[in-house]
Amino acid sequence: LPISILIGIFLLAFSKTKLFTLKRDQYLLQFNYLYAEANEGKYLPVMDKYCKRHKLINVKTINDSNSTEYSFYVRLQNKILGEELVNKLRNVEGLKNINLFTDEESVY
Repeated sequence: LPISILIGIFLLAFSKTKLFTLKRDQYLLQFNYLYAEANEGKYLPVMDKYCKRHKLINVKTINDSNSTEYSFYVRLQNKILGEELVNKLRNVEGLKNINLFTDEESVY
């Protein structure tokens, strides 16, 4: 019985502390891409340069503006490159409304 109480106290303390919590930085990148088949995928080299990983999570057609909204989960090569990534994407023909959101999550 005393061992189970000790284990219970240990588990309670372990779950309440952030000491063993791993922080990961994940970002949500969204932008509108105007329809132009000749320019399809021109944003990918920029993303490859600034991101360790990127995963397309949503594609939404916007009929009013004749464009498509893309949403990606991205991991930057370096945290300080977020603003530079957005600035480089602004130079890609056909990209509009570029947004980079921080999504910090805890992994236990």
